Amino acid sequence: MAAVVEDLTSSEHNEPEVPHQLGSCPDGGVYASFDLFNYPWYLGTRNLLLRRCYEEGNPSTFYVKGVEYFYWLDRLDEGLRLLKRAVDAGYERALYTYAMTRKILWEDEEYFSRFTR
Repeated sequence: MAAVVEDLTSSEHNEPEVPHQLGSCPDGGVYASFDLFNYPWYLGTRNLLLRRCYEEGNPSTFYVKGVEYFYWLDRLDEGLRLLKRAVDAGYERALYTYAMTRKILWEDEEYFSRFTR
């Protein structure tokens, strides 16, 4: 099924509203399983797609926010917690980043055993 994204314009902010996938359930399931790395998206201060995915517990969003908090905003505890949430949800990209970060900073190799390749 191909993803179709609608570009709706908000009259208040004059920026795109949250895109959605046609033919999917309206209950948020799309946002919980949407992989941010498979589709283009905009990382801005008012990114509604990112917010909605985060609210729905989307692992790729936890990963993006975790990397942003840890490496860019220097909010280490929050960033590491978000990365771990993504790992615990089975998001493979997060596993590598989380495991390598723990190895480099704390000589901890606990998560290396989870690598599949």
